[in-house]
Amino acid sequence: MLATLVAYFMLLLLVSHHATRHGAYGNDAFFRAGRQSPWWMVAFGMIGASISGVTFISVPGWAASTGMTYLQMCLGFIVGYVVVAFVLLPLYYRLRLTSIYAYLGTRFGTSAHRTGALFFVLSKLTGAAAAYIWCAWCCANSWYSHLPVTVCSHSWSPHWPCSR
Repeated sequence: MLATLVAYFMLLLLVSHHATRHGAYGNDAFFRAGRQSPWWMVAFGMIGASISGVTFISVPGWAASTGMTYLQMCLGFIVGYVVVAFVLLPLYYRLRLTSIYAYLGTRFGTSAHRTGALFFVLSKLTGAAAAYIWCAWCCANSWYSHLPVTVCSHSWSPHWPCSR
């Protein structure tokens, strides 16, 4: 286990060293490969990066256990990916931006940029707190069979009161 972890980090360092030896640093180099990748290739990379192995393992079970209502949200993700890939990414490329917050700053000013970023952070914190409370409630009520992996896997630890 430790050897695998060390090998992974060594490979990660090797790839990062190889990728940055030509002086490619910063947000532009990271998010858009120094403006050398077309927007559609970045869109495929974005979608690929957002889908993980946990998605393929947990989503079918969660969708089945919720009467397929979770599937509606997954279908909404597809619509969101299409909008981002065909509307936002070409706009970002045309305006030479790397995020929606840079667009807000360019279009509406610094206060809009900061307000958008603040709302993003607050929404993530609120969502994480809600998931943590919901998982704790499930554990307190011995409702183990309804704990979806994607919600509780980030907060599950041996310190939970209901750890098995």
